[in-house]
Amino acid sequence: MEVIWTRAADCDLARACDCLQGVSSAARQRFLQRIFSAVEALSRMPRMGKPVAEGGANPKYRALIVDHLKLFYFIESDRIVIVRAWDTRQDPSRFFIPNKPE
Repeated sequence: MEVIWTRAADCDLARACDCLQGVSSAARQRFLQRIFSAVEALSRMPRMGKPVAEGGANPKYRALIVDHLKLFYFIESDRIVIVRAWDTRQDPSRFFIPNKPE
């Protein structure tokens, strides 16, 4: 199944990686490897994430937790659309899922 990242999810992931910039490039690489391995598994088993209705989100959304990221996505015919890659260390009051994914 094809996996699509929205602009918001892409930006979320970039911010999470920026936080590791000062740690080490090896730590950043391991983090990205875990994320992309989980997304690859998700492409084979799209329902592995749990259904959520967080932040006023439509119940069609599911979430998969990888390290400190919570990947919010929905399944649309033959593709998975990742709408957020929320860093759970952030202030939860800032969380939202766009009504219409970009």
